[in-house]
Amino acid sequence: MAENTTINDLVLRHKKVAFMAITKNDTPTIYRMVGFTSLSNSRNPTEHTRKYVDEENERTDITAINTSIGFGFDLFSGDPVHEHVAEIFDDELTGAKAVVDIYVVDFTKPAATGENVTTFECAHRNFTVVPSSDGDDANVYTYSGDFRSNGKREKGTATVTGDAKTITYMKN
Repeated sequence: MAENTTINDLVLRHKKVAFMAITKNDTPTIYRMVGFTSLSNSRNPTEHTRKYVDEENERTDITAINTSIGFGFDLFSGDPVHEHVAEIFDDELTGAKAVVDIYVVDFTKPAATGENVTTFECAHRNFTVVPSSDGDDANVYTYSGDFRSNGKREKGTATVTGDAKTITYMKN
């Protein structure tokens, strides 16, 4: 006899939303990353494998995970995130000038309960922008590349503004 199982709702892609901190006039604001056609995570583990002489099989341990996010976006004029990433590409910025703060808000995980919840679980990490290509679409101007981890991931909460275009972040 088959077991009865409960199937929960699928988690839709638009429920895990990325935001980027942009500083203007020494004031940081964390903006929603709109117009991205791709934001896919890759986990790139560093493995330590060895074979002990008294055992039949090898053992493997993961010693680090180097996360990267493959991205692509259609350039929108006036968007602070697009302008910042485009500047890194166009001016061929390196070092600390190519590092961005990305926050991923999980709208499926409220950090508070209540009728009008605006605070959700959030992860933050610094990433280095690694440019790949730009301008490869005949219709609109596009950019693509990778955000590669540049520091430790931290957990916190994000309070979303009424229009969901910006957040404030609180580290746990």
